[in-house]
Amino acid sequence: MADLLQRAHAPLSSDEWQQVDLLVKEIAQQHRLARRFMPVFGPVGAGHHVVPRLVLSGAASASVENAGQGDTPIVVSERTQVPLTLVHKDFCLHWRDIEYARQSGLPLDLAAAAAASAACAAREDDLILRGDKTVGIEGLSNAAGRRTMTRRDWGVGGHAFLDVVDAIDRLTTEGFYPPYALICSPNLYACLLRVYGNAGVLELTQVRELCTAGVFQSPYVTSALLIAVGPHNLDLVIGQDMTTAYVGSADLDYTFRVMETVGLRIKRAGAICALMPRTSSPTHRVRRGVPEEAMGVGD
Repeated sequence: MADLLQRAHAPLSSDEWQQVDLLVKEIAQQHRLARRFMPVFGPVGAGHHVVPRLVLSGAASASVENAGQGDTPIVVSERTQVPLTLVHKDFCLHWRDIEYARQSGLPLDLAAAAAASAACAAREDDLILRGDKTVGIEGLSNAAGRRTMTRRDWGVGGHAFLDVVDAIDRLTTEGFYPPYALICSPNLYACLLRVYGNAGVLELTQVRELCTAGVFQSPYVTSALLIAVGPHNLDLVIGQDMTTAYVGSADLDYTFRVMETVGLRIKRAGAICALMPRTSSPTHRVRRGVPEEAMGVGD
């Protein structure tokens, strides 16, 4: 991979490359959301364009009997290929900044590299949660076969907790077991930051007791998703994990590229339950502690 990254042609020393690699990795870990709850498969290699996906079907519950004569097996109902999409962002370093760092003995200012890493991490989450039709990627929020439920008004205390309970009950009944992760829009996440009833704790704390894989907020989710986490349900395939390559120079500025290749494999879409509002207005906003009905919006 070192030759493909063209690092031998870059104006950076090995120590400076080490600084870049450490910073890009650190910023990516800080900003990634989906990898906090999703199983990761790989890296399988930068050269892979696609990976196989096995869609599973069949009764999810196990049988109990004395004779052990027969069962409905979980089978592969579909075999497809999932593309490993290239996510990348370029950044530039000016020759004077590099020379200044070397002459002064100060660390090289790599803010541009950090910004590129953050942009790639955000785009990765966007792909996972919303997908991208232009590159043939299906996201968690629009996956075919996902479960959907109409949620209550989260502007009313206790409604978010009740919705999570109902969604978990539905997934469990259909054979999709814990751990569960909940991903909310920022507006709905803010509704969880209230004291729950007379318990003296935040509603968020109560929800976390049910969603042990984590409760998260993301701008790439318009409502809320409850997901039964596990590699038998879905995973994220890494081709080339995030790294930095040298692109070239122009006008004495040096261009670099932060990049990775990733692909989402949804093996059992029924493990995803989307909690949808009764209104689908794109301008719909929920203010913390204010019922949606008070803003003229049905829950």
